[in-house]
Amino acid sequence: MDGYINETAWRRTTPLGGWYSWDDFRGNRRSGHKGAIMIIRSNLKMTELRAIDRIIDDGNISTGILQIRNGGRRIYYILEK
Repeated sequence: MDGYINETAWRRTTPLGGWYSWDDFRGNRRSGHKGAIMIIRSNLKMTELRAIDRIIDDGNISTGILQIRNGGRRIYYILEK
């Protein structure tokens, strides 16, 4: 992802709170995706995260391109399945 997002942007706090990370299939075989931008430790409540999922995805926090795990502590925006 370094070629697409500069290091300064990658390290700043996300608009959802927390920080960005890159997640790939090798590091997370259970997720079933090949690549995702991950937000770790968002400060949003699950009700807010579910509302975002309904607006931009399928409304199910366990499926689709936006997946929310660990009570909102890990948010995956899946780029490649």
